[in-house]
Amino acid sequence: PADYKPPPPHLANYVAGQQIINTNALAGLTGLLAQATGGREGVAGLGAVGGLGTAQAAPANYNATVMMPTPVLVLLNMVTPAELIDDDEYHDIRTQVGQECEKFGSVVSVVIPRPNDAANNEDDDDDDDDDEDAGRSIPGVGRIFVRYETELQAKAARSKLHGRQFGGNTVEVRFYPVSKFEAKQYGE
Repeated sequence: PADYKPPPPHLANYVAGQQIINTNALAGLTGLLAQATGGREGVAGLGAVGGLGTAQAAPANYNATVMMPTPVLVLLNMVTPAELIDDDEYHDIRTQVGQECEKFGSVVSVVIPRPNDAANNEDDDDDDDDDEDAGRSIPGVGRIFVRYETELQAKAARSKLHGRQFGGNTVEVRFYPVSKFEAKQYGE
């Protein structure tokens, strides 16, 4: 519109109250706008931080850090890889997280990727060399993934869990793409 004024510089990296960490997210939002409007020319969208541009498709390497709600949450700053090595401690954490998350809706699953040392094949009866994977980085270690039955339940959980203190750390909760969760792609 003719009366459009860009946001002040301190708000230029925010969309709908969520900070944009990855500026490619703006291009993704522009792509969503293009899809919603059938890709019509002249539809104003956010082309760059604080600027206007014509709607365009998201880049192929688009990594959504600002996401629409999904039934899957990723909880950050809750566990360290060292806490996940011991089987008993791992199961305690998983149980506690599941119980806490059940307060906000029906939890379908809780996934906590473990360091490779703890996750090596549990059946050491075979003759393959499990040591070849030792030291290899496992995607998602240190993150907790919680899948709810509905987006509404995940939204409720996110609003209650985000910013909480846990073990002296501030918990960060983000929505996570269902397709990546189902494909077991736990890295960022």
